[in-house]
Amino acid sequence: MLMTLIDFNAVRRAFCFLPTRPALIGAGAALYGVVFAIQSLLFIYAGVHTPGMMSVAVGFVPVVFGVFIVVAAGFARAMLNKRKRGVLGLTLGGDEGRLAWVVVLILILIFTVPGTALVALSFMLTALALINVDAGAEPPEGLVNIFDLFGQGEMAVAIVLVAVFIIFSLWFFLRLALAAPATVHAGAIKVLSIWPLSSKHSFEIALTLTAALIPGFVILTGFNALCVTVLGAGPAIIWFASGGMDAPTLNPAVLLMMYVFYGAGKITFLAAPGLFVLSSLYMKYLFQNAPDSV
Repeated sequence: MLMTLIDFNAVRRAFCFLPTRPALIGAGAALYGVVFAIQSLLFIYAGVHTPGMMSVAVGFVPVVFGVFIVVAAGFARAMLNKRKRGVLGLTLGGDEGRLAWVVVLILILIFTVPGTALVALSFMLTALALINVDAGAEPPEGLVNIFDLFGQGEMAVAIVLVAVFIIFSLWFFLRLALAAPATVHAGAIKVLSIWPLSSKHSFEIALTLTAALIPGFVILTGFNALCVTVLGAGPAIIWFASGGMDAPTLNPAVLLMMYVFYGAGKITFLAAPGLFVLSSLYMKYLFQNAPDSV
């Protein structure tokens, strides 16, 4: 049953797309890999209390976000067979600006809708914790883990509530996941207007996207394990020190190259297949529905 919900043609075409556009994929991966590596090093040395580094690291985040938007827009244009723009398909223009706004609007919606649900969940968990509290007992000192106050019944209810919240949040995100390809394809910001297009397709989007991302996660996990074996540190592990632990001992140049390859791998094996699957599903649903449905 689950296998029928996976669009394997979209997954197959996603990985066939990679070797057909080596210049675009390579340029996007290299560009993002460099800025990701710089950001990673800034946060590493900010984590070991290098004076002034944290403000520089935080200030560099918009640069990484901007580069990712440029790369994503370039990939989406190629995947949707739109006219090539800029150097090797990467540029700054209308698609990039609209895509950035889409990300901001989705973040606002996530903060508003699932965020409100999270607040409600917090109140419900607190109420559950208070069931077994002795009102006449002395107040505890310091912070209290409310899950320690749950009995078996309260814990079961809490697990159900948390599971419902997670499922709802994932469903909400999946309903908006087609906004990126829709925006690039239409040349206009599409967020809530694509909601009807993803109706009844949440499972297919989730499972097809997962199938496309699994190989990338395997490759990046293998790269991380190789780095840990050879260098004693991996890009996906918070191994560097702060406080009473030692500072990073690897040469900064080695660290930089490790994060360049890791960042490039994320673009090549996660971002590109994932975006292609979303673009493919968007075009499929667009074809299945009347043009005025979006």
